[in-house]
Amino acid sequence: MYMKLADEHDKEFQQKYSTDLDTALLFAGLFSAVSSAFIIQIEPKLESDPPSIIVAVQSLLYISLFTTLLAALLAVLGKQWVMHYQVAGSRGTMEERGLERQRKLDGLRRWKFDAILQMFPLLLQLALLLFSSALLLYLWTIHRAIAAIVLALTVFGVCGYICFLVSAILSSDSPFQTPLAPIAAHIGSQILRIIDPVLDRIRRTVNPVLREIN
Repeated sequence: MYMKLADEHDKEFQQKYSTDLDTALLFAGLFSAVSSAFIIQIEPKLESDPPSIIVAVQSLLYISLFTTLLAALLAVLGKQWVMHYQVAGSRGTMEERGLERQRKLDGLRRWKFDAILQMFPLLLQLALLLFSSALLLYLWTIHRAIAAIVLALTVFGVCGYICFLVSAILSSDSPFQTPLAPIAAHIGSQILRIIDPVLDRIRRTVNPVLREIN
């Protein structure tokens, strides 16, 4: 019974992370190709005393490309980590296999495996934001009307992402979960834990004064 449940859990585990990592690798490959094309397009403008805005654009593009490649590397490593977990408990008696699997499962939880893998999509999202910023700056030097359109679309996308993020933070039932939501929720809870005593002291100080005034 235990091994049946363990096999079902492992199957779901592999399907979840393998799909996420494959998607990250595919996106990273396509996005790095786009970033490289823009870098090649702008590279000649750096040869002779380029304007500072062109230097800024190229810097953002290079950082975006590096971030994408880093995410791809980590995704490849992530697939290896998942495979390493999958081979746990593949040999030995049923008891030995169960103990080995449980040991590795405890290791995943202790080393925050899920949180680490959730960082890979964040790197890709950061790369996309950097690329959008570089594109906006570059278009601003060419045609400001087009740059304004790109700016409006970028702001719309960022606002939509923030709305999804807020919904995921406020409700665990929200279907719009993002990798940043647990991190933002944790940071928010820590901030509230710090400022709650301060707010409580302020209320204790202000309330008597307000009662006297009334």
